[in-house]
Amino acid sequence: MATEKPAKPAGDAVAPMLPIVKVSTQKSRLYHTRLVEERVHAAIQQRCIGNGPAPSPRAAPAEVRVRLRHDECQVTVAASGLLHQRGYRKAVSDLSVRETLAAACVLASPLLRRITAAVHNDEELVLWDPFCGTGVLLLEALGLALGHPPGDKAKAYPFTSFPCHSAEEYAHLSKSIEPVLHPGLSRLTLLGSDSSEEQLGRAKRNLRRLQRRLRLPRGAGDDPAEALPCKVQLLHGPAAKVAHCLEGRPTLVVTNVPWGTASQATGREDPDMEPQDATAAYAQLGRLLRQQKADWRGVYCLVASVENFKTHTGLDWNSELRFLSGGRWVDLLSWTATERRRR
Repeated sequence: MATEKPAKPAGDAVAPMLPIVKVSTQKSRLYHTRLVEERVHAAIQQRCIGNGPAPSPRAAPAEVRVRLRHDECQVTVAASGLLHQRGYRKAVSDLSVRETLAAACVLASPLLRRITAAVHNDEELVLWDPFCGTGVLLLEALGLALGHPPGDKAKAYPFTSFPCHSAEEYAHLSKSIEPVLHPGLSRLTLLGSDSSEEQLGRAKRNLRRLQRRLRLPRGAGDDPAEALPCKVQLLHGPAAKVAHCLEGRPTLVVTNVPWGTASQATGREDPDMEPQDATAAYAQLGRLLRQQKADWRGVYCLVASVENFKTHTGLDWNSELRFLSGGRWVDLLSWTATERRRR
């Protein structure tokens, strides 16, 4: 590692915004994380002084992660910052999934293909989230259907302070990106329901913020979604009650089901402990799907306790995605449209 002290800026040289450096080591000869952090900081400062653009006062510093494992070093740079912070979701709950992960779940579902099929078949399509919470799955689905890029043109990303960054080229690229609405968007109805009025209030506030961020038209009355190019409905009530309005309608379900509860002994989430309301919700969802009230066009559920969920729904599921969310492994399960065989 370099041992020279960083040079001081001379004349009109620009002192760039230095990144945040985080170091972790595992079974390596270089085990002093503070020393590695100081040397990486010094090397970055020495290399960048006078070579970069003036940092924007609104730009967040980049994050450099140095991982040393078995004497091998991996360096990564978070040039775009925290991508899940879209800017619209200020109202959150404890078990909300991040926006980026919610978008991945929507993209793993056949939503866009189903909208196209609805146009060809001259029918509607309902995207239903029966446990919508703060509405992140529905709002990410809305953004995808509207064709809006997930980033924010007005946001100053960390890479804007990099020496290689060209503000002029970036501005030109940003102006060239125009949202392209899905041609069948008018066929889509986004339906969110929840048994908690507080959660629905959060979802409505998040919808208003999304409309402001994307500069979408807003309704003049109490309903913020009345001026959107597709229907958005947020209803209060249990899934069984809301399902009555879906009878015979083509419906795609994408939802984040209730998770487990925290263990009193450890204070951590225990996947083997399911609160009664969660297990009751699983059983209710299984009954709804078996009754075939709606014309199901796919069912996708984000689940933490997979085996408990399969047992209580009594249905057969396949795992489409698996990732860490809030320190827990969760699976995006798709229903195979069959019941689970009893062993």
